[in-house]
Amino acid sequence: LLMGFLRGKAGVPTPASIRILSTLKKKVERHIAIMKEDMKREEEKIRQERQERGKSDEVNGAAYLLALSKMNSEMSKVALPHLISMSNELEIDLFKLTGDEWKSFFDMSDMSYIKQSYVDALARLETCEHMINERKIDDESL
Repeated sequence: LLMGFLRGKAGVPTPASIRILSTLKKKVERHIAIMKEDMKREEEKIRQERQERGKSDEVNGAAYLLALSKMNSEMSKVALPHLISMSNELEIDLFKLTGDEWKSFFDMSDMSYIKQSYVDALARLETCEHMINERKIDDESL
């Protein structure tokens, strides 16, 4: 409901919605700062590991894509607990924000991989819940 209000009738942010988003952001500024610090530290650690291994993966396309995927995965692991904590504190689902709203709220250009990691993890949890409820035990549920 709040996310629909934030976007207005045409799906475009309204002046009131921008103020609301700004107010919400102020409530979790400390969380955002800590999340950014943790993400920056993790990114630096990954870059350092790549330098220690050498830059051979920059020539090899498959290795480059795997390294990028690993970095996105590790960054998501760092960010998700912060995002869930902020969602709980604000009592809204931050994962319902659009890409532009994420950019504005977190002052970060690309966090779409984090949102996708959350969606994927949630889908896995829902599958596991279904398997438990159905008392199904097979390779997929393990």
